[in-house]
Amino acid sequence: MCMEMPEARFEDVFTIAGCYFARKGRKWIAHVRIDSFLTQLCAPSTFDVVSVCPDTLAMTAGRVQGKEVIIETSKRCNVVVRISGVRKDMMARWPRFTAAQATSNAEFWAQAHRA
Repeated sequence: MCMEMPEARFEDVFTIAGCYFARKGRKWIAHVRIDSFLTQLCAPSTFDVVSVCPDTLAMTAGRVQGKEVIIETSKRCNVVVRISGVRKDMMARWPRFTAAQATSNAEFWAQAHRA
């Protein structure tokens, strides 16, 4: 997938099976470590939970704490999670480029429209 945005991001999508959730009061909670390859690629403290999608109707929320994703849900269920982190050394939100870099980039993307 190609998206234009002001920063380079890496994403991961994974499923947490219901059997990995533990009951805590009225909630079901799962702790999942972020893949070590992804933590090597991304700057610390830039990870976000972009979406959580349970396979049944349930109040569900997710957050990143350190190198873990924590999912809380009102029912024990399978949950698909999508996380995103900013690439290391790419923290400038709107980096400045030279005219030569802009021309090179435009030529690269123009290849998609050539026969």
